[in-house]
Amino acid sequence: MLKSTGALSLAPGAPPPNIVFLISDDHTAADLGCYGNAAVTSPNLDRLAAELQGA
Repeated sequence: MLKSTGALSLAPGAPPPNIVFLISDDHTAADLGCYGNAAVTSPNLDRLAAELQGA
């Protein structure tokens, strides 16, 4: 999978990319606080989503 994204063909001396895979078998975006679900507490995923939106 990483080879198909070009992540393994970095320029010499370039820092490796930060890649995070989140795998779940039974949830949707609607199950996360960062997408508006007030009944669910997901502070770490909410913080990650906020950081990625600013990238």
